[in-house]
Amino acid sequence: MTRLTAGRLARLVLVLALPATTGCGFAQLASDEPERADWPLLALPPDVEMVPPRPTAAVRMRHALADAGTQDRFHPAFRAPFSSGLFSSVTYDVGGCAETTVDYFLDISLEVTNPPLGLSAIPGALTLGCLPFPWSRVHTATLHVRDGLGRDLGRTEVSGELTTVVWTPLLPLNLAVALLDSVLGVGPGSGLSPTRWESERIAFQEELVRVALARAHARFGFLSPERAARD
Repeated sequence: MTRLTAGRLARLVLVLALPATTGCGFAQLASDEPERADWPLLALPPDVEMVPPRPTAAVRMRHALADAGTQDRFHPAFRAPFSSGLFSSVTYDVGGCAETTVDYFLDISLEVTNPPLGLSAIPGALTLGCLPFPWSRVHTATLHVRDGLGRDLGRTEVSGELTTVVWTPLLPLNLAVALLDSVLGVGPGSGLSPTRWESERIAFQEELVRVALARAHARFGFLSPERAARD
């Protein structure tokens, strides 16, 4: 059981300040998501070595996501190649500017777009949240694979949708779930705990990158240069 200290209570009050002052509650739900990838993609015991060895890779982010203000925030969403088991080593190249010698370059990007509001949002908008007001954001992970010489091998793109529901009756649920989450650690996956919205968004994005990597591996496989030449 986690002790609710004065510091934790103060942070919780700040997190809840916005929904409490607006009188509206919020829920963050995955309304459209791809199939989950079986992970890791290649699982071997620590003492087993592949012959030939697994290739090396460098993960590169687009410049827009490599700015000083966003690098730390988005870095967790790019962990998929590190934990996939496909590569003997993975380096992290912010901005794609470093001169690195590897077998594969993985250019990963994340984009978030706002599709037009549907008719289901009109009643909630007109009643200022007295009726449910949903709006969605589409998250898209793109994986662009190049070989060690920079030649284009292919790309995969995976999208998923997170929907935020604004509804006045959700406010007491936000308060209750957040308090229980702080004291007992409950509330993950419910979409009702304000303290977890950011981490749940990052986990959602990370899963999109995992699926994109799984699709790329199924499409052409990640082979070491020696094995690729032999096959």
